[in-house]
Amino acid sequence: MKKISKHEISSGGIIKFSGNMPRLQQEVCREFGLILPNQSKTLELENLREQDLIIIVADDVSREVFEHPEYNLKEVRKWEIKDVPTDNSNKENIRYVVAEVIKRVEELNKELKTEE
Repeated sequence: MKKISKHEISSGGIIKFSGNMPRLQQEVCREFGLILPNQSKTLELENLREQDLIIIVADDVSREVFEHPEYNLKEVRKWEIKDVPTDNSNKENIRYVVAEVIKRVEELNKELKTEE
């Protein structure tokens, strides 16, 4: 769990990835100063109920997945960032995706700070 201003953040996917994060993706993330866990984390219902804001980063996940009354979410946003190609062989594609996520997180941080 990390903090953005006074807000706590966490991340997870809707599908469990059973392998390790590809080495090239880890390498590019380190270039940006990011150290990511080798294993992915899957969202759980209890975690969803605790969230005030869900941000869907992926471009291939529908926001309707999270719009169930039982989740009691206040807000769902969709950034629609295209995922890295499955062959993971192009560093420039990976850099673009990582840079775009970082840019959006920085914008969100500014927005949250103005709401405090």
